[in-house]
Amino acid sequence: MLKQIFTNPTFLSIINGQLRHLATVGGTALAANGWIGGDQVEVFAGAAVTLAAMVLSAVSKKLAA
Repeated sequence: MLKQIFTNPTFLSIINGQLRHLATVGGTALAANGWIGGDQVEVFAGAAVTLAAMVLSAVSKKLAA
């Protein structure tokens, strides 16, 4: 079942969209608690999404092989 999920391009785009929203929420929470500045939220979200996309890509390629 995981192979079907992680090798389906439509499902991967849905996962990536959800990860972008979660990264933004996480960055906002960090900024609200004073751990990072408000201007750093975009950087945090971008880095989190980039790392998550790398992991999803590696998992997808490993399961497809």
